[in-house]
Amino acid sequence: MATFLPGSRIEIVGEVPRPARIHAALLDFDGTLSLIRGGWQRIMLDLMVDVLADAAPCESEDALRAEARGYVVDLTGEPTIVQMQALADAVARRGARADSPEAYKQRYLERLQETIQGRLDALAAGALSREDLMVPGAIQLLEELARRDIACCLASGTDHDQVVREAGLLGIADCFDAGIYGAVPPPAVFSKALVIDDLRRCHGLAGPDLLVVGDGPVEIAEGERAGAITVGVASDEDHPGRLDADKRAILIGAGAALIVPDLTEQQQLWEYLEAPAR
Repeated sequence: MATFLPGSRIEIVGEVPRPARIHAALLDFDGTLSLIRGGWQRIMLDLMVDVLADAAPCESEDALRAEARGYVVDLTGEPTIVQMQALADAVARRGARADSPEAYKQRYLERLQETIQGRLDALAAGALSREDLMVPGAIQLLEELARRDIACCLASGTDHDQVVREAGLLGIADCFDAGIYGAVPPPAVFSKALVIDDLRRCHGLAGPDLLVVGDGPVEIAEGERAGAITVGVASDEDHPGRLDADKRAILIGAGAALIVPDLTEQQQLWEYLEAPAR
């Protein structure tokens, strides 16, 4: 049976060292702070099903969709090219000729752009505010982290230049004094594990000195590995503020200590983290 902080939607899943003394925070971008790319998983899933159906026309769409969903969901938080490599491998296993992961990625980005360009245009024109394109409470969380002098780092599996651009459009790029990190082409290397390790080393952090906030299993699992306090944002991107039950289950499986449907209940969260454990 789920346990919640009294009077809140904050679910307590695991033990958190308290009172917390947080000195740095790593935050994911898409689905955790930003909704600009909301729906990206559905777009990627549809692309993968189309590609796999061409490679294996005798397999049922339901079976292909279940397989593709694993590549999309389980690798959320990894660079996009990792998901596209999984797709290329799946095509090759069926004896079909696979395109390069880069080619699949380009097809995905073209489909995604068709969805998000209208949002970007509306934001630039003032028809949408940044609050319209952010997870509820995200701006207030960044303001609170700054007020507490907690070093903030942004890490995303989206391409680095796009993360920087979209964070700038939302007016939050300056919030990340510990850096903005996104996926980079080889020979450069990006992973959230490396970012977390660098953050710990540069700031001399012990495990619970670090707060990790994200909606994907990768950052949560890596935060749990590092002994950080992990907050899983199980946000329904189509209906901001609602809990996504599937995402919740995935984040709990990855090691989230706390689950929230959005970032609005910060007062209760900080009061809980700073209270002595009973």
